[in-house]
Amino acid sequence: MADPRVRSAWYGLSVDFTKKETKAISLTGSSCAALLGYAGVIAAASGVGVTVSVIVGALTAGCATIGALSDAAYSNGKCISLKIFTAIPGATAPWIATCYK
Repeated sequence: MADPRVRSAWYGLSVDFTKKETKAISLTGSSCAALLGYAGVIAAASGVGVTVSVIVGALTAGCATIGALSDAAYSNGKCISLKIFTAIPGATAPWIATCYK
């Protein structure tokens, strides 16, 4: 798996998936399983000491929505971006974004 871009923000983390990653999430029978494969990478890249369990909670909470959005994003040449609100366990805001790469 390639690494998504992980950036710190005032609310927590912004996780931006590439077009290739968005396609993989879209085409995987279980988008939740595909997303959870990124948990360790995202936690390590956070640079703010976010634990893998916090990332797993956030990805699990948003996986159904992310799976549905990834289909629409990939079909339209866009990518998935996920905002993780680290102060509120499991709180996420997924959406379709312009691909950064």
